[in-house]
Order: sequence, then C-alpha cells, then structure tokens
Amino acid sequence: MDKPQLLTQDELLVIRKCVLLPLLIHVIDTNMDDLKYSESTFKDLYMVSTEVVLDFINRDYLDARQQLSKAKIKIVEATPVAKYEVNYTIFYRGYQEEFRMMKSVVKAQLSIALGNYIKEIGELIKQIKRV
Repeated sequence: MDKPQLLTQDELLVIRKCVLLPLLIHVIDTNMDDLKYSESTFKDLYMVSTEVVLDFINRDYLDARQQLSKAKIKIVEATPVAKYEVNYTIFYRGYQEEFRMMKSVVKAQLSIALGNYIKEIGELIKQIKRV
C-alpha cells in the first residue's frame, strides 16, 4: 500500500498564509474604520499608509491562493473544537487533514506579519527622494 504524500513544508507555509492573511485584513479594516473618525493631524497619512499595507497583503493573499489552487489544495474553515483555537480542514491529493492554531499563536503571528509589512513599506518610503 502506498504511503500518503504528506503536505510539504512549502505547502504548509502557504496554507498558514491563507489562514492568517484574511484575519490580518480584518484587523486592519477594523482599525481603518476607527481611523476614519480620528481627528489626528496625520489621519490622511495613516489612511494612505494603511491602504498601501492592505494592497501588499491582498497581493500576497491572492498569490498564496493561486499557489494552493495549482497544487489542488482546498482550505475550509471548520468549527473550532475549543474557543481558544482556529480550526480548518485541508483537502489535498485525496486526503483530509485538520489544521489548528491556538488564538494566542495567531495573534502573535499577525503582529509579526504586520510588523514585516510596515517595515517593507517604511523601506520603500525611505527610498523616495524629493527633488
């Protein structure tokens, strides 16, 4: 009997992106709603910066979804077994597997991902020179 081909490390990383990025988009959308009503002097700068970050995240999410589609991997959100975790079912190569992450890990990963996007945008902004 053939041994089932497990998900590769790269596939797991793409699955993780497809789980985390929509959650990050939701967090940023919520913060943008709050920002719209802000009276901050830098409100417009924050809004534009946030929109650029969202564009980067959406691009990465679309790319990750396309990678999964090519690999014929499907992710379906499942009902969490416990309130402190997120739960997904992964369908691949005729197999099914559960993908779970503790909410505390999700929160930490979202914070790291957002920090990386902000760093990337910051580096691009620093390259702009006013003539």
